[in-house]
Amino acid sequence: MKDMKQVLEKLGKLKSFGDKVSFRPKWRNLFFLMIIFLLVFLLSNIYSSQKISSLFFSLINNDRKSVIEFLQKIRQMPYFPQQLKYYENIYGPPLKTEVFAEELEREVKITKLEQILEKNHQSRDILYGLFLLYKEKGNSLKAEKYLKLAKEVDPTIK
Repeated sequence: MKDMKQVLEKLGKLKSFGDKVSFRPKWRNLFFLMIIFLLVFLLSNIYSSQKISSLFFSLINNDRKSVIEFLQKIRQMPYFPQQLKYYENIYGPPLKTEVFAEELEREVKITKLEQILEKNHQSRDILYGLFLLYKEKGNSLKAEKYLKLAKEVDPTIK
């Protein structure tokens, strides 16, 4: 029985030894976690602030060129018509022609090249130019047609 009592006392001492091990108070742990959280928050804000496009600040300052650039970049987005209408109310109807100026210019070039092609069906440069313009426009069927015609005239075209 004495042995059992000694064993229990030893176990009790081990238990009390475990109790005596000091841990940091909970408020210190919370303080440490708060510091880490604030540092992560601060670093993420610094990173995010550097990733904002300068276009955003130009839009805020009502820079017409920036608005045109912005609208050209979002043309494929579903909210483009709303944004176009909003900025047309601010800058007037000529804004729309400026936004689509590149496409209008491409159409004029295509028309001119097709008129020239009627006079000279075998002009490899005109055929290749039409291929490039239609490819840029996104009309791959016509682009391939003109590339094929250009290759018939000059087989070295790749």
